[in-house]
Amino acid sequence: MRSEMDQYLSAAQNIWGFQGAVLVAHDGNIILSKGYGYADQVFGDPNTPKTKFFIGSISKQFTAAAILLLAQESRLALDDPIESYLTDYPQPVASKVTIHHLLTHTSGIPDYADDPFVVLKRTSNISPSDLMALFMNEPLEFEPGTRFSYSNSSYIVLGAIIEKVSGQSYEAFLHHRLLKPLGMLSSGYARREMGLPQRAEGYTTDEHQNLVDALPVSMSILHTAGALYSTVEDMLRWDQELYNHKVLKQEWAEKMFTPYPSNYGYGWFIDSLYGLRHTYHGGFLDGFNTTFERWPDRKLCVVVFSNEDEAPVKKIAHGLAAIAFGLSYEKPHRKQAVSLSSMEIEGIAGLYQVDRERNRYIT
Repeated sequence: MRSEMDQYLSAAQNIWGFQGAVLVAHDGNIILSKGYGYADQVFGDPNTPKTKFFIGSISKQFTAAAILLLAQESRLALDDPIESYLTDYPQPVASKVTIHHLLTHTSGIPDYADDPFVVLKRTSNISPSDLMALFMNEPLEFEPGTRFSYSNSSYIVLGAIIEKVSGQSYEAFLHHRLLKPLGMLSSGYARREMGLPQRAEGYTTDEHQNLVDALPVSMSILHTAGALYSTVEDMLRWDQELYNHKVLKQEWAEKMFTPYPSNYGYGWFIDSLYGLRHTYHGGFLDGFNTTFERWPDRKLCVVVFSNEDEAPVKKIAHGLAAIAFGLSYEKPHRKQAVSLSSMEIEGIAGLYQVDRERNRYIT
């Protein structure tokens, strides 16, 4: 099985241009853990299972776990409104939106990441208060709890609540109460200005399919919605915590995987794949594309981190899972160019939704 997975990933590297690190484990036992391509193209540093990647929105499950840990200790309640903790948050939103709404993307708070200003200024540092100011005075898009709309803003508000209740910075609370107790010593809050040994550089492809440096996004613009880094090895430690409950008791951990509107739990998407319960979350930012996927009924864990942002990480993760389950799967193959008329090309132009987190313009 390991050999078949390695052959699949080598083909993905050669044909799809995949580079990154991958871990597949069953019941905590590693089937494959290996790096592909380079963490740093200039210095020729290879990717390894110990390479640190920016994980983007996978961070949300750690923000959710921090909230649940505070709830477990009776320091907050999930049905409490924002106003119970952030007294300066504007009304009527502060009294209408609860922590549960924030966790499940049912708050109605507009997503600041959709603001063109944020997209254009994403390489500049921003303070948490200025980040909140981007959306906190905006009206709700819908009545809280009535529908699902993915909102990074909700997880920024959750981060502020964590800091208010704990009396610590988000970074410190996460390190001392979650990451360190689980032995996740190669994970933490990312800062561009901080030297981080064994960190992957981020890349993208240009119009000629050449690998080029990606824009250096400031982690401050992602903050508690997506500013963490980790390794595939550390993610296995997190996977095992979700079975063993060393920090989060079972009754609280299970809340993360209760499907609410649009099958989103607390920091996790929940669906069925290959006829089995499947929980997952991806992360994307310039230069990085990541996914963390679990089939809990089979205790299979697949982590695919790439430092090339166009890598098909979800396709790769699903292919590896199919190998683990002994199912058929699509092998990497080269795409063949086709000729299109100008009218056909014009018909393709437009806005496409890649997944629940990303849109793409084709012009």
